[in-house]
Amino acid sequence: MTQYTLNLCSQYGVDSSVIFSVMYHESHFNAGATSGSGAQGLMQIMPETGEWIAWRQGKEYDESRIFEPDYNIDLGCWLLSFLLEKYNGDVELAAA
Repeated sequence: MTQYTLNLCSQYGVDSSVIFSVMYHESHFNAGATSGSGAQGLMQIMPETGEWIAWRQGKEYDESRIFEPDYNIDLGCWLLSFLLEKYNGDVELAAA
């Protein structure tokens, strides 16, 4: 998972410490984590958000894979990259 995550960070231009911090805070690195609101996986992706991310990536969303670390991290890295661009690199706003 680590090398793949580092590759995604590089691909999406997101500092790996941000991604690992989000994974720790959101799921404590538990790939099977779920929240009471329905967020899922390492990066706690909501199903609707996962669908939107996949659509923006030009891919088909596969809900059956949301607990797979590589899939979940790909969606989360893309989203953080998008939010960092939207909020001019402000990590606090992007993570909120």
